[in-house]
Amino acid sequence: GEFDEARVNFELAHRKSNEENDPELLSKCLLSLATNAYYRKDLELSLKYLDQLNDLLKIIKKYYLSGSMYTYYARIFIELNENEKALNYYKLANEYLQSKKCWNLYGYILYGKAIALKKAGNFEQALGMFNLSLESIDSSAFRRLNNLIELEIEDVNDSTVDLYLDRTNRKI
Repeated sequence: GEFDEARVNFELAHRKSNEENDPELLSKCLLSLATNAYYRKDLELSLKYLDQLNDLLKIIKKYYLSGSMYTYYARIFIELNENEKALNYYKLANEYLQSKKCWNLYGYILYGKAIALKKAGNFEQALGMFNLSLESIDSSAFRRLNNLIELEIEDVNDSTVDLYLDRTNRKI
């Protein structure tokens, strides 16, 4: 939660990696700065860092970083209510991570896609995606992700709601 203090440290690491001309370290610093800006709700700055990272990753091939970068692009576009863009970026993230077999991040990608579908008003698809993400992770190893998914499933399945106005799809 100490995002301002973390930003100072990430900026220092970014300067050092530039001075040392270490592209791999620089790429990790850019992702950290983008993540930090995202959590501080500075989405424009986060996108700026991600764009720089994207340019760098065209030169150095780091699939895990590419997958993480596309995941943050998607999360930003969910915040900006650009859910189609978010889904496209989650698709790109998934493609990069398939070669890496990173199941924790894969679970977060499925979870994020479900959030985008839920916010777009596609509750049945969102529920299916939440369930798929729940099945795709090791719930004992990834307890935080498991809890997030279960809370979202509970929210979508909330039986106390009798009527819901879905303005996106124009239905009740």
